[in-house]
Amino acid sequence: LDRETLQGMGLSPEDAEAAAATRRFHSGARISEEVRLALTDLELHARYTPGGDETSADVAERIAGQSVARALGAEENTLSHFSASFASGFAAGYYADLWAQVLAADAFAAFRGDSGGDSGVDNERLGRQFRSSVLAHGGGRSPTTNFREFLGRSPRIAPLLRSWGLS
Repeated sequence: LDRETLQGMGLSPEDAEAAAATRRFHSGARISEEVRLALTDLELHARYTPGGDETSADVAERIAGQSVARALGAEENTLSHFSASFASGFAAGYYADLWAQVLAADAFAAFRGDSGGDSGVDNERLGRQFRSSVLAHGGGRSPTTNFREFLGRSPRIAPLLRSWGLS
């Protein structure tokens, strides 16, 4: 919820600002954790060889050492985070989810007008372009290809970082 919505619900301007700011609290730690999970997930699905030189726990520890600025706690240093990813039948689900967030934030930024040009969530031309470039293809084509057709460029991570308060 943004500041204006919270004020409309009866909160004072100061309380509304404080409540809105909680969304950004520890954003860096949250993105670091998402990246760690996504990299571990991708590594286990794409390159890990059971019975090879590294155990799955070794892989998770190596990636944590490369992507997290602090030592992991016991509750974080486990592969049980991946039960949903492996059970779903979708390889690298954490990575796919993070990439989907990048695409969604960048597309929404276009509707908000962050990219310049025609904008607004009620912009009919942009809505039709989104429908024909992204929605019409469903899962029959790469999401990145759909996105490039929609906006004429590759996705950018900056809108996602801004939405997390990390501009």
